[in-house]
Order: sequence, then C-alpha cells, then structure tokens
Amino acid sequence: MRNDRSRRKLILAILGALLIVAALIVGVLTRDHRDKMAKIQPDWSRGMRVGRSPWNQPPTLRVSDDGRRVHLAWSDNGPSGTGVHYVQLDARARG
Repeated sequence: MRNDRSRRKLILAILGALLIVAALIVGVLTRDHRDKMAKIQPDWSRGMRVGRSPWNQPPTLRVSDDGRRVHLAWSDNGPSGTGVHYVQLDARARG
C-alpha cells in the first residue's frame, strides 16, 4: 500500500513536470517573432531591430545634415572577434 502511494506521487510529479515543460514550449513557439522591440513608453512607437550589441556598449546614432538619413554604428564581440557594424536608414527606417 505504501509503495502504491509512492508510485502515484512519482507519476503525478512526472506529469506535473511534463505539463510545465509543455507550457513553456507552447509559450516560446507562440511568441511574436517580429523584429520589433517592446514599447518603452505608451506614447512611443516600437523600434526596429537592426542588430545586437552588448548592453554596456550602446550604438552610436547620427542624423544626416539634411535630416533624411539616420546612421547607426555599434560594436560586437562575436565568435570571429570584435567587429563594427554600420547601417544607414532612410525616413521610413529602411536600409
């Protein structure tokens, strides 16, 4: 009788763990994967992801003199070493 209780508890623990893993997988798979960032403030638009940089090395941003283009540069420490990335965006945030 005691063995049946232990076995039942083990089965319930395994089923609970499987349910948690399934919920995590469903949460990851149904997540919105668009290249948009979360809103920082309610009245701000969401930004477009153009690359990744370390959290302690923010990108450099410069607007052209005529105001028609935005220039971004950021560093990256990737598997092949340190690199500098550059992107130039027009008024519609297109490269």
